Amino acid sequence: MRALSHLDQIAFADLCSKAFDAQFDRRFPANGNFVRQKRGNKEYFYYKGYERAADGAPGKHKLTYVGPVDDSETQRRVENFGRNKDLYRTRRELAGKLRHTGLPAPSPIEGRILEAFASVDAWSRVVLVGTLAYQSYSGPLAALLGEAEYRTQDAGFAEFFVPAARDMIDLPALLQTVDPTFEPVFHPAEASVPVGFRNRMGYKVELLVPSKGGASPVYPSRVMAKMGAQALKYLEFLVKDPVRSVALYDAGIPVMVPAPERFAVHKLIVACLRASHDQAKVAKDIAQCGAIIDAKRLAGMTIDLGLAWTDAHGRGPKWRRFLALGAARLSDDRRATLEEGIRKLAQVEGKDPASLIPWLERSGG
Repeated sequence: MRALSHLDQIAFADLCSKAFDAQFDRRFPANGNFVRQKRGNKEYFYYKGYERAADGAPGKHKLTYVGPVDDSETQRRVENFGRNKDLYRTRRELAGKLRHTGLPAPSPIEGRILEAFASVDAWSRVVLVGTLAYQSYSGPLAALLGEAEYRTQDAGFAEFFVPAARDMIDLPALLQTVDPTFEPVFHPAEASVPVGFRNRMGYKVELLVPSKGGASPVYPSRVMAKMGAQALKYLEFLVKDPVRSVALYDAGIPVMVPAPERFAVHKLIVACLRASHDQAKVAKDIAQCGAIIDAKRLAGMTIDLGLAWTDAHGRGPKWRRFLALGAARLSDDRRATLEEGIRKLAQVEGKDPASLIPWLERSGG
């Protein structure tokens, strides 16, 4: 594993800040231009851009009416666009440099989905989870993670426990702007409302929500209009206290993701929940967890792992059982790094390490 240079770390932090500050206007993306056209004796502003194809390539050009040149609201919009375009160029340069250093970038379809979510301020209500979240960790962890674990065929979005939003997101309409072949997907046990969408290439967008107990596998979405979300155990632990990152698509797309240390510990649990025929996914879970452990060791921040582990460890016997089984799948050196973090946390909080580390109980250490 290679640590990012100090300059690359600064560049990523700068891009992340600029991406969250950017004003995403879906009507007038910053990769187009405003042009003047005369109609009779009056001039008007039009937005000249293009529609992206499903593979991310530029599609057909389009001209969108904005308003009269002498209209104050139109002038304000043009001025804001100019500022946003300057920032867009800066962000694009930063994102390009970071991609050049080897940081992972989403595929075109993934990037466009994330861009669409950012455009409707979804990150105040949902967290990006799964491999797409893992893909965004190289910057925050200041290390290049294992490339083999970056690719996926789905994007998962987990909702917070938030009051039902008045301005709920129209997810079908949003995804139609990305790829018109997206069709609804239903949970096998609940066919009344969709819980996701899949396009003709098989790429899937899933809505998830922490389970509050009970038998229902699907909860009504409190973020997406006329949608359901698949209820998952252990998800609340994952999405607690999410962090900012940026996906290196185009000029950088802001995303909210689980804290890396929570992602790693959650993967230990998830690996134990997989069916026996999902061994490839189990291996991927452990590989992603292990890479984050390596990055925390490289940064000298193993205590973060201890914090996440201790939180999960205190949630009951079933949690502790899965933690022990998951940790047993780690290599000896990665388990030793995890132990280091737990010991540091135990020392700070005045706890007995043996009460938190199951393999110490077995070995008598």
